[in-house]
Amino acid sequence: MMNKTNKINDIYRGIFWIIDRKCLANNNDYLCKIKTNEFGDVLESDYQLNSKNVDDDYNHKITWQQLDGKLIKRKPFNFYPRGRISIKNSKCFIFINPLLNTKEIIGYLADSYNLKSFADSNKLKVIEDYSEHYKCIG
Repeated sequence: MMNKTNKINDIYRGIFWIIDRKCLANNNDYLCKIKTNEFGDVLESDYQLNSKNVDDDYNHKITWQQLDGKLIKRKPFNFYPRGRISIKNSKCFIFINPLLNTKEIIGYLADSYNLKSFADSNKLKVIEDYSEHYKCIG
């Protein structure tokens, strides 16, 4: 089960999918959060950390397979647009499929991952990723 609510000072990073761009609350089950501090150090996570390149993050393909079957609806991990929130050295980066780079979606992600302190101090950067890595087929 994923974190549904944030405590006031909790900060999260991790991966996400946006399956519904009209009603953003419908995406809550697709936010895979890693509780962290402002430097990006892992404090707590919902799923086994399974990234291929580093041992303290999520891999989209593997994590998608760990989601409830009712959520993934027999779709491949790259069907919906997706992204990643990374926190390093007191800076936050949102790597995102370009389809998702809207004020509403960035606001939703910032609220859901509790990134207000980064946004307020101009330490939050959104990076549109046009590569195959974040390409979706749906």
